[in-house]
Amino acid sequence: MTLFSFALLVNYKLSSIFSVIVNPTNLADGLHYYEVYSIDCKAPWRGPLFRIPVTITKPVAVTNRPPQVSFSKMLFQSGHVERKYIEVPHGASWVEGTMNTSSFDTTRRFFVDAVQICPLHRPLTWRSVMTFSSPAAKSFAFKVVGGQTLELVIAQFWSSGIGSQETPSVDLKVMFHGVKVNQEEIVLDGSEAPVRINAEALLASKRLAPLAILNKIRIPYRPTDAKISALTTDRDKLPSGKQILALTLTVLDFAYFLRRSYRSRGEASWRLFENHVEGYLEA
Repeated sequence: MTLFSFALLVNYKLSSIFSVIVNPTNLADGLHYYEVYSIDCKAPWRGPLFRIPVTITKPVAVTNRPPQVSFSKMLFQSGHVERKYIEVPHGASWVEGTMNTSSFDTTRRFFVDAVQICPLHRPLTWRSVMTFSSPAAKSFAFKVVGGQTLELVIAQFWSSGIGSQETPSVDLKVMFHGVKVNQEEIVLDGSEAPVRINAEALLASKRLAPLAILNKIRIPYRPTDAKISALTTDRDKLPSGKQILALTLTVLDFAYFLRRSYRSRGEASWRLFENHVEGYLEA
């Protein structure tokens, strides 16, 4: 049950606030649109004075195990669009879908689009174009977030099937999977103990085949020289009066590059890049 509050501006100085309670319990799954009319009881022939649109999206609840939902015998004319709203189960991290097409004699093209709106994050989107030269089944997979509504849209291209009298039928099967890992980014440090990764399947039993690909390497640079010196200004002192010390570390020696630089021997600027961190060196 949802409560909506509206502010009605009667004139520039007066306003009225009223509430509308919407109970979508008895609505069927899918997208629903309604309007709240305001009619002058003394002159109802004038029609509505204003309209308040109310849009309700009621997703399909996935309650069976393994978690899956099916939509059968969806008929597609050229340009027809089917929208399905599914409540993604908690613990799901990706979804596998299978489209089984039948009852057509010419090549058909379908556009598949998926959107998930997550609070405080960018919407998750996925889209693909599938071409069927003959009745067949094709599968697809994409990432999802558990606990959020998924909008899955299937549409046949307007130019698909021109000249054919056959209406294709599509059976859609959607199955949810999920594996929860305690670490999103894994970093192996040679000076530390082995990294432990905990994986948990919340929806159904899964057989994992771990695969490690080392695509980045981080090389620590040990300083070649270290100097400790006292700062000379009176400002660089602690409240107790002790002088603040400065530690100067020499990590890289650019003398080799300076001796072989073809540019002017005067002041030059160098840039050092390390894993998206940019530093400026003056030589």
